[in-house]
Amino acid sequence: MVQTIDPVIGSDERNLGMSAQLSAIFGGMFVPFGNLVLPLVIYLTSRDKRPFATQHAKATLNFQIAITIVTFSILATGISLFAVMFATALATPGSSMKSPICSFAFGSYAVTILTGFVIGVWATVYTIRGAIAAHRGSPYRYPLTFDFVK
Repeated sequence: MVQTIDPVIGSDERNLGMSAQLSAIFGGMFVPFGNLVLPLVIYLTSRDKRPFATQHAKATLNFQIAITIVTFSILATGISLFAVMFATALATPGSSMKSPICSFAFGSYAVTILTGFVIGVWATVYTIRGAIAAHRGSPYRYPLTFDFVK
């Protein structure tokens, strides 16, 4: 079902809500932790004046916090697993870079990179869906997200 634009919510409010959503994508590309900082700025500047934009900024901020936690967890797990396996392979007498343990280490590193890529694409798709919902004037709730900011 295609939703139409809600005439009750003004275009400035919808545009600010859409900007809060898209700022997570573009902020994360150019600024470290920009995916968190830019929605936070929009949230803090609009929370008393613009309830619709505040709702979208809060949803984006909660989603980006969750994605950041998951990304760092996967990155830490992957790097730790790689380091342990690689160190084990090098510490084993008579082993070479072609040993099964070393292959497993590089495989775990590849799985970590692939998982990070998949999560990045998934987050981008849902953020764009949130921006479209904001442009239409409808609320948006991200999947698998906790309310860190209330």
